[in-house]
Amino acid sequence: MISRIHSKLGTAGFIVAIVALIAALGGAAIAAAPKLNPTQKKEVKKIAQTEAKKFSGVPGPAGAAGAPGAKGDKGDKGDQGEKGEKGEKGPKGDKGDKGDEGSPWVAGGVLPSGKTETGTWAVGGATAIHVEWLDISFNIPLSAAPTVVFNEPETTNCPGTFEDPKAAAGKLCLYVMESNGLALFTAPGPPFPFFPTKAGAIVAFDMGAEDFGFGTWAVTS
Repeated sequence: MISRIHSKLGTAGFIVAIVALIAALGGAAIAAAPKLNPTQKKEVKKIAQTEAKKFSGVPGPAGAAGAPGAKGDKGDKGDQGEKGEKGEKGPKGDKGDKGDEGSPWVAGGVLPSGKTETGTWAVGGATAIHVEWLDISFNIPLSAAPTVVFNEPETTNCPGTFEDPKAAAGKLCLYVMESNGLALFTAPGPPFPFFPTKAGAIVAFDMGAEDFGFGTWAVTS
């Protein structure tokens, strides 16, 4: 039968028919083909493989890159997210310690009772009538004018010294650190030699050209 087909189709036609048959039925067609002995099957398979290689096409060149696709539509706007929950309020801080006591005096006020102010004083040179005036001003005014005590250290009224001036309540104590010919000016009748006020005091001295004096003072309200 193979010879009759071969004679009718010719070698080329016969080969093409065999290749087509193998492509259509696969390897099973050869095994199932009737009236072919094992040797004929091997020959047909060999011829088909050889001719298939001979007539197989050569791969063509790669095609040109395709044009870029159109831009996609804009996506829908997303839904707004849910509002977050409010955070819990933090714990209340501990109460601070009590601050130190501030200054006892405020603008427009007076020195509180029992409080003391201190300072320094100096006087020197004489006028034609031998009177020199010492002016003492209080940083904080008092509620009442004090009594002036001159150079009486370590006494009840003035328990301090020029190095550590102190004064009893209602007293202005003048402590002498160093002096020369220093003496209070006395005149008949008050108020010499002291002129105390709530804001300070003025003291009159009887002095010569070379006389001087300086020291410290303390006043207690």
